[in-house]
Amino acid sequence: PLQVDHREIRALARREIVAVVKAQGPRPADAGHFQDPLGSARRGVMGRELLQDAGQIHFAEEVETVINLGIDLIQGYYTARPSARVIREIPAAIKDEIVRYSSNRGRSHTKRDYVAGREARISLPILIKDGYNTIHVTSGHVTHRDLHIIGVPGDEGAINIEIENGYKGKIALENCSLTGRDTMPAINIGEDCEVVLSLTGENALTGGGIKVAASSNLTFEGVGNLSISTTAIETYGIGNDMDSYHGDLVFDQDGLIEITVNANKSIAIGSGLGGHLTIRRGMYKLNLMGQHSVGIGSNYGDIDPLISNCYIGIKSVAQSAVGIGSFMGRCDMMIEHSSVNMSFEGAEVVMIGSKHSEKLQVSIYSATVIAQSKAHDITVVGSGTAAPSNITIDYVTLRVDLGGKQAGIYRGMDDRVKVRVSNSKVEGVIFTSLDVPKHSGDMDFQVTGSITKLDINGRLFENNSRSEEA
Repeated sequence: PLQVDHREIRALARREIVAVVKAQGPRPADAGHFQDPLGSARRGVMGRELLQDAGQIHFAEEVETVINLGIDLIQGYYTARPSARVIREIPAAIKDEIVRYSSNRGRSHTKRDYVAGREARISLPILIKDGYNTIHVTSGHVTHRDLHIIGVPGDEGAINIEIENGYKGKIALENCSLTGRDTMPAINIGEDCEVVLSLTGENALTGGGIKVAASSNLTFEGVGNLSISTTAIETYGIGNDMDSYHGDLVFDQDGLIEITVNANKSIAIGSGLGGHLTIRRGMYKLNLMGQHSVGIGSNYGDIDPLISNCYIGIKSVAQSAVGIGSFMGRCDMMIEHSSVNMSFEGAEVVMIGSKHSEKLQVSIYSATVIAQSKAHDITVVGSGTAAPSNITIDYVTLRVDLGGKQAGIYRGMDDRVKVRVSNSKVEGVIFTSLDVPKHSGDMDFQVTGSITKLDINGRLFENNSRSEEA
C-alpha cells in the first residue's frame, strides 16, 4: 500500500505559512492579548509566545477571518489538498493572498482585498456580495496574469483596483463600475507597470480616476466606453496628481472616454508635472469645472502630446482653463487628422496652447477646430503671454465665436510669435476690445493659399490666399 508521511507534509505546510506571515513584521499592539475561542492565552509558559494554529481551512473567507483574528498557522484544503507527493510550496496566488491579508491585519476591517490571479474571470457582483472592496492585482507568480473583470451595466459598486508595482499584463473591463476611496483613485497603477486596459461595454469610475505612476505605461484598447467623474480640492481623471509626473499614456481604443472633473485644480487627462501622451484614435468628451482646469496636458510641467485620428470635445466653465496644453509648462504639440470642438466660459481661457509658457510650438494639420468662448481673456491657439511661439496651421478648417475684452485667435504681442497659416479656412465672429488687425501686425504672421472671413466687432475682414489678416 501507498505510504504517506503526513507529519512531513504538515511540517512543510507550517514552515511555509510561518515564513509568509512572519515576513510581514510585528503584529499590531493588541495582538498579544488575543484569546482563542477555547479561552487559552497567547502567552505560554515562562512568558514565551505561543503560535496559534487554525485547521480545516477550506475557503478564502476563512483564511481572511482567521488571520484577522491573529492566527499564525493555517492548514486545510485551501492551502494544499492531501497528496502522496510532498508539496514543497503552496500555490503563489494563495501565498500572495495570505501576505495581503496578513499585511492588512490591524487595519480597519472595512478594507477587504481580493487577490486576483487564481481565476481569469472575476465577477464584480460576487465580490461585492462577499464584502470585498479592493481587487489587488499582484505582480508575483499567478495562474492568470491577464484578467477579465465583469460587472453589470448600471450597477454602483464600492470597489477599486490596486495594481502592484511591476505588474505586466492586460486587464479587460466589461460593464464595470469602480469607485475611488479615501483620496485613492478608482484604479491605482503602481511603479514599473505595463498595463493594457481593454474596454468593453459601459464602464464607469466615480470618486476617483486612474492613477499612472511616472515609471509605468498604460495603453487603452477595445470598443467599449469609459466615463470618469471626480470631485475634490485637487483631482485628475487619467494620469496623476498635481505634484507628480504621469507615466506613458497611449489611447488606442475606438470607444468614448468621457471625463468630468470639478476641483480647485484639476486635469482631465494628464498631471501636474506632465508626461508622455499619445492619442491614436477614439472619442473624448471632457467637462471642466472649478477654478483652474486643464483638459489634456499639465499644470506646470513640459508636455509633447501627439493627437491624431480622433474627436475631442471640451466644455469648460472653470474660471481659468486650458483645453489642450499647459498653464506654465513648455508645449510641443501636434494635432492631426482630428476634429476638436471646444466651448469655454470663464475668466481666462487658452483653448490650444499655454497660458504662461517659456516656449510654445503648436502644429495642426488636416483638422477641424471649432472654438466658442465667452470670457475676459481668450486665446484660441497660442500663448496668453509674449513667450516665443511657433504656430503652424495647414489644411485646417477653423471656426470661431468669441466674446471677451481680450479675445483673439492667435495671441502674442511681438515678433517672437511666428504664425504660419496655409491651405486653410478661418471664419467666424469676434467681439473684443483688442485691436485684432494691429495685434496681428505685431507678430511674424503669414497666410498662404487660405481663405479668411471674420466679423470683428461688426466689421467684415475677408481675404483669399495671401492675406495677413487674423
